[in-house]
Amino acid sequence: MTTAEKFREATKACEHASSSKAAPADKKVLIGAAVLFAQVAEHIERGNFLTGEILERCRIAISLIGDDQMRRKIEVLLFDA
Repeated sequence: MTTAEKFREATKACEHASSSKAAPADKKVLIGAAVLFAQVAEHIERGNFLTGEILERCRIAISLIGDDQMRRKIEVLLFDA
């Protein structure tokens, strides 16, 4: 799976989780993370590089996700492969 595909998968995971029975504050965080991951995927697809700043923003977005299982799933998808 390419890096762009990984960010697309993370986007889908956040979108799916936000449409579940999550609390409104959690939904806001998940939707924000989904938007960020979609933007990063598009950035990569345009042939641009991932910078340290982009990766740090992604790590911060992940850290704000309240669901431990979801947070770990996305961490593994994006950073442990």
